[in-house]
Amino acid sequence: MSDLMQRIKGSYTIAFTPFQEDGSVDYEEFAKELNYLSKTGAEGVVLYGMTSEYHKLTDAEKTELTQVFLDTLKGRKVVSVLSVTDWSTDVAVKTAQKYQALGVDMLMVMPPFYFSPSVEEVRRHMICILEAVDIPVLIQYAPLATKLYLPEEELVAMSDKYPHAAFKMEYRPAQDFMQKFLDLKPDMPILTGWAGLEIVELYKIGVRGVMTVGGFTELYAAIFKELDAGNEEKAKEIYGKMEKYLGDWMINPESLLAIEKEILKRRGILKSSYCRRPAYHVTEKNSREIDEFLAEFAEYL
Repeated sequence: MSDLMQRIKGSYTIAFTPFQEDGSVDYEEFAKELNYLSKTGAEGVVLYGMTSEYHKLTDAEKTELTQVFLDTLKGRKVVSVLSVTDWSTDVAVKTAQKYQALGVDMLMVMPPFYFSPSVEEVRRHMICILEAVDIPVLIQYAPLATKLYLPEEELVAMSDKYPHAAFKMEYRPAQDFMQKFLDLKPDMPILTGWAGLEIVELYKIGVRGVMTVGGFTELYAAIFKELDAGNEEKAKEIYGKMEKYLGDWMINPESLLAIEKEILKRRGILKSSYCRRPAYHVTEKNSREIDEFLAEFAEYL
C-alpha cells in the first residue's frame, strides 16, 4: 500500500479509446497504444478518464477494454489505474471490488454530479468505495466541469481518515485553489489535471504530479524529470513552449481529446483520430497549431 501511494507523483497518462472509422472499438490499436504509453516515462496509465470516452461506450465494450488494459500492462513498470464511473453507489462499490479482484494497481473515482446530489450523498459515495477496497483510490474533483463544489475540509478529512485516498484536482486558475487544501494538509497527495496548466508552480507548492491525456506524455514526463532533478529553469522552458498551445486547446475535455487523438494519428501511433459523437471537431486553426507543435517538440516526440 505505502509503495503504491508513494508512486502517486510525476506524470499519469489517460488512455484513449481508439475507434475505427466506422465507430467500432479497435482493440488491437488499443493494445498498441498502451504499449506506447507504458514507454513514455509516465508513472501510470489510466483508463476511463473523461477523455477515454467512457460515457460513449457500451458495457460489453468496457468489459473487453478492461481486460485488454490489464493484460497489456501486466508486468510493466507503470502503475495501472481504472476509473469507477458508475453513478449509483451500490453499483460503484461492486465495480471497485471487481477491478481490485482483477488485479489493477489503483482506482480512480468520479463522484456523481448529475442532478446536484447533496454533499452528504457525494461524501457517502466516495467513502463507501474507500471502505470497499484497500488499493489506492484517486478521488476526482473537477468543479468547473461537474458544477459540483465540496468544502475543502470534507476532502481533507477524507484524506486524514483513509490513508489510501488521494486526489486528482482540476481547476483554473489552479494554484490558489489547491493551496487551500495544502494549507490544511501539506502532505495531501494531489495530482493536477486540466492539461497540466500551471504545472511548475503547482509542483513548487506541493502538488505531486499531473494526470492528463496521452497525446504527448513524453513532455510531461520530461518536465517532472527536470523538476525532480532540481532543474526548474529547464522545466519552465519546456512548459513555457507548451503553454501557448494548451491554453487554446483545453476548452473542455472534448476539445483536448479530439486534438490529442489527432496528434497521435499524425505521430503514427493511432490509425484513426475518430471520436464518437457528439464530439469536438478539429478546426483548421487547430490543425496548423498541431503541425507547429509537432515541429517544435520533435526532439522529444
